Amino acid sequence: MRTFRFDLSPPMRFWVLLLLYAAELTASLWLAYELRFDFLVDPKFQHERLFVLCWLIPLQLVLLGLFHQLNTLLGYFSTPDLARMFHALTIATVIAIVVWGIWGEGWAPPRGVIVLDFVFCLVGLTGARLALRTFRESLTASSKKSGQRRRRVGIIGAGDAGAVLAHQLSLKPGYGLEPVAFFDDDRRKWHSRVHDISVLGPPEKLLDVVAKLDIQEAIIAMPSAPAKRVGEIVRILRKARLPCKTVPSLDQLALGQVRVSQ
Repeated sequence: MRTFRFDLSPPMRFWVLLLLYAAELTASLWLAYELRFDFLVDPKFQHERLFVLCWLIPLQLVLLGLFHQLNTLLGYFSTPDLARMFHALTIATVIAIVVWGIWGEGWAPPRGVIVLDFVFCLVGLTGARLALRTFRESLTASSKKSGQRRRRVGIIGAGDAGAVLAHQLSLKPGYGLEPVAFFDDDRRKWHSRVHDISVLGPPEKLLDVVAKLDIQEAIIAMPSAPAKRVGEIVRILRKARLPCKTVPSLDQLALGQVRVSQ
């Protein structure tokens, strides 16, 4: 059975995003008029809505393109993308307000419609992109054999390195590793969750739960930790009889001291 592919060619990706955005922007403006007039839009404003659609939607699409939102990969969406999308829609909203201030209604939507449209556009486009990202991640996870037994892993370090590691291991069962718990020296992180994985306490806590959670391996994801503390953690893992790996720092990768594959 063939599955939907996200690695489309640039022209195809452009048209997919263009049609997706155009449909969402049109629906947002239409709904903004309906809510502004309690779903009883006067014929005068119905004609105005059609006229506004003809210039506001193309303007929004052009601005989204200028902010590189029509050439992004379909299955990827992050905070920088959201920021660029926000800036593009904000500029379009400001232009609509200026048009309303100079030429008045008939040329631009009422102010209430402009505000509602901005909110609906931002929420709708963000939701659409997040839905594509979630779909891509679900396809990635399901593409691996679910029957393969995975080694249960405890991650030492609930910072950025540990969070990225846990996310990647969860998305790619083919690595054969399943993160089941975090351990961190920062008390503020204890009893919280990172990517739906519990932060149980300090690394010393691992000795108490290794058998209960059936942890079979540990990964030290504390690239900025002092060597002394890393040594202490290694001794804890030896005491628990757990094999361990370490996540290197970016400096080690940049200097070629450690390969990415390792």
